[in-house]
Amino acid sequence: MKNENIIRNNSRLYIIYVIGTIIFILVMFLSIKQNVMGIEQKKHMDFMLLVDQEELDYVKDIEGELSKYGLINSGVTMTKTIEGEGNFHYNIQIHHRNLNNVSLEEKNAIVYSLKNLSNEIENLLKTEGMAQEVCFLYEII
Repeated sequence: MKNENIIRNNSRLYIIYVIGTIIFILVMFLSIKQNVMGIEQKKHMDFMLLVDQEELDYVKDIEGELSKYGLINSGVTMTKTIEGEGNFHYNIQIHHRNLNNVSLEEKNAIVYSLKNLSNEIENLLKTEGMAQEVCFLYEII
């Protein structure tokens, strides 16, 4: 009888030990997994902040390039669409009252010069593997 009680107590302790160990391992695994996910999200957020800064710089570069054509104080609006598969599409609208007096050839030259400025954003997105395709659409209004 005494041996049976000792065996029962030892069995209970063993079961409690096993359950406690399983819970401990599970908590550690979930903590490590959550920490790794947090690090990846932080890297992504930092990268997207860098992209946002490059986009702001690009708009300023566009304004500078337009001033070379005598289009000082032009309105530049840039919108970005990110598709699920990682494609980035930028729509850039340029507003200036003197654009009505600019010939089609000059408008094409302006767009060509602006496309050359967009290489930094495109290279950044493609180098980091964030985008498979980066498209820029220019509208001169």
